[in-house]
Parts: sequence; structure tokens; C-alpha cells
Amino acid sequence: MVRKGQVTVFIILGLVLLLAVGIVLYFTTQQVVFRGGIIVEREAQPVYDYVASCASSIAEEAITLLGAQGGFLNIPNDISRTPNAYIPFDSRGVIRVPLWYYEGESRIPSLGLMEHDIAEYVEQNLAGCIDGFSAFRDQYAVVEKSPPKASVAIGEDSVTVRLDYPLQIQRPDKTVDIPQIVAQPKVNLKQAYNLAVKAIERENNEAWFENLTVDLMTMDPAIPFDSLEFDCSPRTWRLSDIRSELQE
Repeated sequence: MVRKGQVTVFIILGLVLLLAVGIVLYFTTQQVVFRGGIIVEREAQPVYDYVASCASSIAEEAITLLGAQGGFLNIPNDISRTPNAYIPFDSRGVIRVPLWYYEGESRIPSLGLMEHDIAEYVEQNLAGCIDGFSAFRDQYAVVEKSPPKASVAIGEDSVTVRLDYPLQIQRPDKTVDIPQIVAQPKVNLKQAYNLAVKAIERENNEAWFENLTVDLMTMDPAIPFDSLEFDCSPRTWRLSDIRSELQE
């Protein structure tokens, strides 16, 4: 029984090895490569990588702007029209950080909204990066059969951008089609988002920052808070000095 079991294990290992070699030989002879879980013919690889690189860089640009604006690429009108509902990031107010909690209302953007906005941003800016496939103009023609349609999924350690973008590469010897392109910028957006949500929820429940501020004010003798003194002379404080002390 032991010998039979050993023989069976060797047979299974042999079959697995044979299957692996067969798969490698198949894809080698077929001249294809894997890109983001998609099989791409080698003739299409330069164009595929070019578009995927553009999609990745544009998505990273969108995520950077989104991160600077509290998770919003497009500030909602009810926030942008209320100056107290956001904090201007620069002197001109080009970058604005919406308050996630304002007048008793939670304004935390959802992951779904961020995915939609990033996808829309990629669609709107992809053409400028690709530049009509001018990089390949002297080699072969790249025909866009329909405009790109993007979808985005925010994962644990990356953001996946999937482009339904049918392209046709017209080489002298053959024609190759690319139906879909996947890009995955390595950005821990979901982890940052979850941490920020936990922070604001704890702040709302415990008023941690407000309590800390009060504690710091009571500990600072230069800031009048409350005390008991037996003195007939009036006490005065300069408001600008108090503000500067508190900020420090």
C-alpha cells in the first residue's frame, strides 16, 4: 500500500509538471504574454503597455487630487457654495478640503463615488496622454474602433483600472485586436480611506480633539481660562497674544 501511494504521488507530480510544460510551450508558440490577467499577443504588447501606462499615470493623478480634496474629485455644489463647509488649501481656493462633518451632517464620500470619479477622470484625460498613438505612427497604424469606457475597483493595496477600449493594430504582416486593457497603480487608497473614516468617527463620538484643546488651554498659564485670585487690580490680555499662544 505504501509503494502504491508513493507511485501515485509521483504520477500526479509528473502530470502537473507535464501540464505546466505544455502551457508554457503553448503560450510560447502562440507568442502571447499576460498583462493584468489578460492574454495579449506579442505584436500588440507595445501598444497595450503604452495605453496601460497612460491609464495608470492618469489614475494616479486623479487619486492625488482626490486625496488633496478629502475624497472628492468634483466638489458637490452644496459644499462649494458654502465657504464654511470646506477649508481652502491654497490662497486662491483652487484646492478645497470639504469637511467630512458639518452642522451635524456626515459628508464622507463613499468608495463607490471615488471609483466613479476616477473612472470618469481617466476617460476624459486618456486621449491627451495617448496623443493619437503618434508614438507608433512610423511603424504601423493603430485604429480606435470606439471610445474608451473605464471602470475602477479600489482594492486593498492597489486600484484597478479596466478599460473597454477596442483597438486594432494594422501591421504589414497581420492585424491584431486589443479588446480590453487593465492598469493597476500601486496606491493604498482603501487603507488611507478606512483610517480616515475611523479617525472622523472617533472624533465625532468622543470629541477627542476638542477635549485635547481644552486640556492644553487649561495647562498653559499664558491663556486665561479659569482661576481664583485675590487682587483688586484689573487683569487684561491681548487677544492676538492668546491666539498666537494657542496656535503654538
